[in-house]
Amino acid sequence: MIPDHSLRICADRGGTFCDIHASYPDPECEGSRKELVVKLLSQDPANYRDAPTEGIRRILEKVTGQKIERGTRLPTNKIDYIRLSTTVATNALLERKGKKHALVITKGFKDLLLIGNQSRPRIFDLNIKRPDPLYTDVIEVDERVTLVGYTSDPAAADHAVQFDDNGKITKGYSGESSICGIDGEPEIVHGLSGEAVQILRKPDLKTVEEQLTKLYDQDFRSIAIIFAHSYTFPQHEIAVGKVAEKIGFTQISLSSQLLPMIKMLPRGVSSTADAYLTPILKEYLDGFFSGFDEELRGGGKEAHEGRHARVEFMGNGLFKAGPESAGAEPGPACYRKGGPLCLTDANLMAGRILPDYFPKIFGKSAKEPLDVEASRTKFDKLREEINAHSSSELSLDEIVYGFIKVANETMCRPIRALTEAKGYSTDRHLLATFGGAGGQHAGEIARLLGIKTVLIHRYSSILSAYGLSLADRIYELQEPSSAQYTNESHSSLIRRLDSMEEKARAALRDQGFPDDRIQAERYLNMRFDGTDTSLMILGPSDGSHDFEAAFKNQHKEEFGFLLEGKTIMVDDFKVRGLGKTFDTLGDTVHEELKTLNKRNVEKSKLGGSVYTLATDGVGQVTTIAGQQYTIATNAYVQATSSAGSPNAASTRSSFPITLSLVGTMAGVIMGAAFVL
Repeated sequence: MIPDHSLRICADRGGTFCDIHASYPDPECEGSRKELVVKLLSQDPANYRDAPTEGIRRILEKVTGQKIERGTRLPTNKIDYIRLSTTVATNALLERKGKKHALVITKGFKDLLLIGNQSRPRIFDLNIKRPDPLYTDVIEVDERVTLVGYTSDPAAADHAVQFDDNGKITKGYSGESSICGIDGEPEIVHGLSGEAVQILRKPDLKTVEEQLTKLYDQDFRSIAIIFAHSYTFPQHEIAVGKVAEKIGFTQISLSSQLLPMIKMLPRGVSSTADAYLTPILKEYLDGFFSGFDEELRGGGKEAHEGRHARVEFMGNGLFKAGPESAGAEPGPACYRKGGPLCLTDANLMAGRILPDYFPKIFGKSAKEPLDVEASRTKFDKLREEINAHSSSELSLDEIVYGFIKVANETMCRPIRALTEAKGYSTDRHLLATFGGAGGQHAGEIARLLGIKTVLIHRYSSILSAYGLSLADRIYELQEPSSAQYTNESHSSLIRRLDSMEEKARAALRDQGFPDDRIQAERYLNMRFDGTDTSLMILGPSDGSHDFEAAFKNQHKEEFGFLLEGKTIMVDDFKVRGLGKTFDTLGDTVHEELKTLNKRNVEKSKLGGSVYTLATDGVGQVTTIAGQQYTIATNAYVQATSSAGSPNAASTRSSFPITLSLVGTMAGVIMGAAFVL
């Protein structure tokens, strides 16, 4: 029996599969941990309500040896933490299925998010289609604040209003007057950024309440509040937020709390996205929590004391393939749910998926293998339709492989856009695969891109879940600023970073991390005075605190020039605290590759089953899938599966491709025959 609070679970719920990686203390080897992997369909309503919960149930059964019936609340006494990653929010955004919400904004700015910043990603398009805004309605609040002084004033620092430590004005503004009173004397306060803020008009909260009540009566429960200059003066947003809370709104996204940075547009975009997606995430997490005992809900508060499990929520005639997906429900035709033909069916028919090695999680019992005949029947029907409209008679292999070729070319396009289009040569890089289908496509994609080495991690098919187990916990703090970066101000800037770093470290200590597992990264968001483009600069690792040199180096790299003689401004302070999950992650993959043993494997010693692959140029290629290392080792040595000749498929390539397997392989990768 494993100790209490020792089971670490990481779950990634994707569009088709839910992958779960778990580890627990090895009872036979002190200081070591055993690992366990579960893969199941993300949606299978006939068998379970929620895939991560079902996967965790199976993990608990295996680890404890006790039968746990589906539908019962899962005990959490053995769980240290659950790290959960899901595409729920991403899918809701892409499919425009987020929560109906309203935008509450300063009067006169209701079209701000529609106008945007005038960026044109496709400047020569004649038919530009802009995405619809996320919000459904807009109300304007008659409130306004402004900053005292002018950013273009060459003597702005000398003319600026000065305050004491209590926010009382000790020196008035001495530059060209920009102060105007409305209904009386101007009210000037000290903003969070250090700037002098003049309050021109306070919001009439009674009027605001009437406006918000009308929204509430129209079934709005989520709002995003964005006021001008709220990054330095958030009081008006906070006041309106309290009115909304009193009325009963369940999601109130304040831009000043979400992104306390200068520039109203980015704050507005972040706030509307939060109001649109956070309710969806809350609904999903409420459903997830309902599958466990009450300790899981309270775990976040007392996890560092070791009394509860905790959950850490982190965050797709002419042949056509994609981008639509059948997901897990109904899934591809071979999933035994009557789904449509998909790329998975093509890979299955081409021999690139081996049913004997693929998870048997299909059918009514959720224990059946892939249905090859269902895929074959639908492809036969498709073949008849294609040949009826074609002058040539295409074979089944040609049709199946045609879809695979289209998909591979489609996947190559974004890789080229990120490499060749930016001046990087793909043949100087290696190709790393991940996901269940990585091994099915990586070889040909590598050939199309001229890449000579393909890297497959031991956990490539569950890489997101495994990555969660290695991930550090991050706690970020960000505060606005209006300071100049000078020799005189340098020490005060560093002191403010010191204070923020200590807050971040304290927060991570409260979450259970010892001091030797806590690191901090310090940033200043810097720009030249008179420009509007700032760069977030990471502090030098040598302890010199020379942000100026780092800023100039990055500015020269980004823009190709420096504005010598211009004052450097600091728009924001930022500290990122990192709670390290591991002291070290060991050798890099490049170092590990140097230690791998490469040896030929005699065909007579392979054993196992014989499979047939459909490949381009060669046609049918015979492969042998043996026990544990068969295809993996054979692919590594031969750079392809053999078919009567030592290197049959290499006749299609002018260079060899090396398949590098990192970590101990356990059978064929996700049941896929690696094709080169």
